[in-house]
Amino acid sequence: MKAIVIGAGPNGLTAAATLKKAGVEVTLVDQRGVPGGRFGGEIPLLHDTSLVSPAVLKDLGVDLAFQDAPTPHLPDGTAQSTPEAWGSFLATWRPLIRSIAEAPAPDIGDEAPLWPLAKKAIALRKPGTARMMDLLRLAPQNLEDLLGEFFEDPRQRALRIFPALLGSWMGPISPTAGANLILTECLRGQEPVGGTAGLVKALLAAAPSVTKARVTGIRIEKGRVLGVDTDQGAIDADRVISCVGPITTLKELVHPTALPDHLHKDLYDVRVRGCMAKLHLALSAPIFPRELVRTCDAPLDLERAFDDVKHRRLPRRPPLEVRHLAGGKSASVLIHCAANDLDGGWTAEARAGLEQAVLAELRAHVPDLDERVSATELITPDQLQADWGLDGGHPFQAELAVDQLFVMRPLPKVARGETGITGLGLGSDGQHPGVGPTLVPGWLAAKAALSA
Repeated sequence: MKAIVIGAGPNGLTAAATLKKAGVEVTLVDQRGVPGGRFGGEIPLLHDTSLVSPAVLKDLGVDLAFQDAPTPHLPDGTAQSTPEAWGSFLATWRPLIRSIAEAPAPDIGDEAPLWPLAKKAIALRKPGTARMMDLLRLAPQNLEDLLGEFFEDPRQRALRIFPALLGSWMGPISPTAGANLILTECLRGQEPVGGTAGLVKALLAAAPSVTKARVTGIRIEKGRVLGVDTDQGAIDADRVISCVGPITTLKELVHPTALPDHLHKDLYDVRVRGCMAKLHLALSAPIFPRELVRTCDAPLDLERAFDDVKHRRLPRRPPLEVRHLAGGKSASVLIHCAANDLDGGWTAEARAGLEQAVLAELRAHVPDLDERVSATELITPDQLQADWGLDGGHPFQAELAVDQLFVMRPLPKVARGETGITGLGLGSDGQHPGVGPTLVPGWLAAKAALSA
């Protein structure tokens, strides 16, 4: 077997390492040639590695130590707390949700057996009727109502809401957002020692070297993969795993005549409305005394910021997550609620406006900010799409919503990473479980290729 993996991000490295371990001849290609994708570089696009699956690393034989992730704080030093009731609720469901997230999505086709789905339903009853009803009641709720049952302090609710909004197109009072929070909280654990750089280094040691090349198309004949065409020439293979987004793969890399009929229309139903931007800061001194800080005092502030997304305007008070890196010499600033489809587009004026809004929000908490910041680099949603290859400028290549999770991520017909084209698999975060860089989609896609 010869295989090609497209994209050298966390999932691509995982898929290539899984195939290499099985003795497959693998070519790993990436248009930027930078290993790690969203985790690559001195200041990564995403800085949270607490969703990485230890089970995947263990299967690959990657020996990485883990440590507690930093506790989120508000700018005034208030730390995120975990009431006993909330901790108990998560502890009840964490084993089941992790087991579901690390297994292929069940087949729900017309001829698929019912038993795999039935087993999941039976597992929901194991914690007892009361706990099961709590889950079924809380998951469809909005985040403000859900967390209001566990946290009296609105600041604590705001600290918890941040991770559930990353990757969604929702605010704190949007229905069904509770499912995102429960899913991410149950999957979150410790993070690898060394952060993103340590993880990428370990995966690179297990994966083949990265070939810098832009894939221009996937060659398919009579419903079977033959290889890929790149700007450096053609590469033959009988297996291709695409770890770039499902929209890019199936709309841009697969010729329309080779795409199964049932996908032509359904692809247009996949929502990829990114609303995240990023600011990198070079620092002479840390901004805050804590490693991880979120700038939001109440869920209502997050909802007002989401109003800016809905109206396609620049955020007036962008909610921020600041992670100090390199011992405080740099900072990774995630900017929530920056609309990809900004009215008028991401012009130079709009970019300057967003950067000034972010710096103004930081100055409100750090008056001498300008003395601490020596350089800035802003990455807007349109750049995430054009330069980073992220569909819709979306960090996870498909929105997180109840109708785009599990057996429906991003569509029921491709939730298992299958495309209907022999030899072509999907392994990006646009696939199940898709809540962030878990490494699971690439791992599952490689396992499926090996068993085909």
